[in-house]
Amino acid sequence: MKLIFDPPILVKIQKMKERVRWNHSSIISRLIDQTSMVLDDGRDDSPEFSFMVIGDTGTKSHYGEHPQRKIAELMLLHRDSCRFVLHTGDVIYTVGSQEYYSSNFIEPYREFLQGGENPKNIRYDRMVFNLPILPVLGNHDYYDVPLMYRLLTGTMQPLRRMLRHSDMEIGWHGSYQGNAYAKAFLDYLNAIASPKELERHLDTHYTAKSDTGRCLRYQPGHFTRLPNRYYTFRYGGIDFFALDSNTFNEPLPLPATKEGEINRRELEKRRREIDQEESEILRICNRLNPDIPKQAEQLDELSAKLEEISQIKLDIEKQLTSDKPSAIDFEQLE
Repeated sequence: MKLIFDPPILVKIQKMKERVRWNHSSIISRLIDQTSMVLDDGRDDSPEFSFMVIGDTGTKSHYGEHPQRKIAELMLLHRDSCRFVLHTGDVIYTVGSQEYYSSNFIEPYREFLQGGENPKNIRYDRMVFNLPILPVLGNHDYYDVPLMYRLLTGTMQPLRRMLRHSDMEIGWHGSYQGNAYAKAFLDYLNAIASPKELERHLDTHYTAKSDTGRCLRYQPGHFTRLPNRYYTFRYGGIDFFALDSNTFNEPLPLPATKEGEINRRELEKRRREIDQEESEILRICNRLNPDIPKQAEQLDELSAKLEEISQIKLDIEKQLTSDKPSAIDFEQLE
């Protein structure tokens, strides 16, 4: 059974457009640029500032230790001297599911959120940041899992334990083509049912001005939503570009030439080798006891290796099955 799958580019693009009501008539009539925003913290004209960059933060607690909490504690040392945090993607492992936002993001980074003193009361789709955390989607934030596998891992704890080395952080949900991320971070206009309410929302929060027209005003501690899956903002005279590289284009098909056939055989050989490597690691995992500290540490290392193998297998499969590029994200690339 294929445990993880990546939605097609066309699906990712279309779903994300629907969520922000891309080029809705009310947006067009107001000359709103949905790809830019203004970070309105009252200090954005200062030429001297610092910021932090993090990524791949999606892991959960491991045997009583939470890696993300340790990172957050280091970040807190610099919170007062920084203006914002750039997040390069993979907010939640393994499939960007909403059910892991509380434990894998809200709890460890609670001091960066309004109401962080009671993190369990913060809904993942209602987060307001004291210090801006400005993310883009990683591939894991788009991943989904088959329904049958979700049912098995969501209902059978023994199976979840057995499969912890390959995908313990899969429960009842996948990302739903990036929907969890969109609800967590984007200005999810599609949730506004009334046309008049939508107009009031736009007139309230899209009051900033950029070189390309009106745009969203991001206000720390008050309204901290992003306008789109990719966006730009200017701070201290510097332009920042946040890109969704998941949708640029599919892998090019292997050419129907001798060189293309050689590349195909090499990829198939690599896939067989990595399957064997994966099987060997799984055999080792089955002999280890997570209740023994040294073996638990070894299990963590092997789990990381299996995660890497899973990603490599996905990439190889994409190359082998590529017929022709199904889509190119021209709007974003332009």
